[in-house]
Amino acid sequence: MMGLALVAMILGVGFGVHAALFFRGANKAEATIVEMIQRSGDQGTMYAPVFVFADSEGRTQKVFSSVSSFPPIGSVGDKITVLYDPQNPKGAAEDTFFRIWGLSAILGGCGTFYLALFWLVWFITKQKMTTANQRRQATV
Repeated sequence: MMGLALVAMILGVGFGVHAALFFRGANKAEATIVEMIQRSGDQGTMYAPVFVFADSEGRTQKVFSSVSSFPPIGSVGDKITVLYDPQNPKGAAEDTFFRIWGLSAILGGCGTFYLALFWLVWFITKQKMTTANQRRQATV
């Protein structure tokens, strides 16, 4: 259990560093949602936006979001803010907390929670074993 918690924390930090580097070098642009793609899954229908924006060189970029949500981030015609790497504008992402930091927050949070839980169980078990050993030695 502790190993899994550490792996989750390490992955969370890794994805967090990746997100921070992306965020640091990204340009902001205003995009327009031109389509909402419906995706059906176990949790029901989710919506992924397709948006267009002009990059820093004035070229129009059309991006299909890899993230679906319910409720949708917006409707066709709505304006949203996107972040993009000038070297790879097709990799643009919606400027939302979950889109940029979500994976690192979830993995890091789960890893931290389970590591704290493991530590707490270990500490309580150690205390009980120490108390039991002291009682046994006192009766000998």
